Amino acid sequence: LLILLAAIAPRLIDLNRYKDLIVFRLERELDRRVELEDIRLTILTGLGIELNGLQIANQPGFLNEPFLKVKRCQLRFKLIPLFRRQIRIKRVVLDEPEILIERAQTGQYSIDDLFARKILTPKRTARKQVVATSLMPLNRPHPPGSSPAIATFLPQRLNIRQAKVRFIDHKVHYPQTLITTLDNLNLSFKGAKGGKVMVLDLSAEPSSQEKSYIYLKGKIIPPPAKLDFKKTTLDIEIKLNNFNPAPFSPYFMTKRA
Repeated sequence: LLILLAAIAPRLIDLNRYKDLIVFRLERELDRRVELEDIRLTILTGLGIELNGLQIANQPGFLNEPFLKVKRCQLRFKLIPLFRRQIRIKRVVLDEPEILIERAQTGQYSIDDLFARKILTPKRTARKQVVATSLMPLNRPHPPGSSPAIATFLPQRLNIRQAKVRFIDHKVHYPQTLITTLDNLNLSFKGAKGGKVMVLDLSAEPSSQEKSYIYLKGKIIPPPAKLDFKKTTLDIEIKLNNFNPAPFSPYFMTKRA
């Protein structure tokens, strides 16, 4: 009977009535425009929600293309915190996402704003500030505060399946632009929150090189206090198969004065 109810419940409970609220929360935390086609409840595969047709805009000043475009995003929640009316993300799965990252001539990355520190809105005043916050520009600078915007959504586990990642670099070979594309990127990432050791397992195919593969496996050891990538220790093993480093030569060339 319980299995039957778990199978029927997602069809009876329409979460799309909360879609605007979810989009608003994402936009407020990320300071990015967000689009979402559909949202569904999941039970049998793990208590959580499934976001379909999710798009997160690029940072203003960069290409007018989505930073993230994903067909399906699955979020799994921890059960016990739900009884305390708290949402804790245990796992995130991205199916066939398209990810765009840029570096400007100045050296600024299009994802820098996601790692900028911001002041978190107190819970007791959140509802009163909904209208005022929604009228504020999404590209406002982050004041010094408690944590990066992206830290709000870091799960214990992150899985990315069959992704396409484009890195557009306007600096390394200026005035030319260097574009690197990775296809069929698969990522397994564990321990992304709480100052724990993070375990990384990644594979990808450079799109410009036939039958070429990149493998990364190892650990990322953050400092115990805060999420600070500048003070993070890497213990990574890299394997390359039929890999041609020539397209990446600008990154290894020493510029002469």
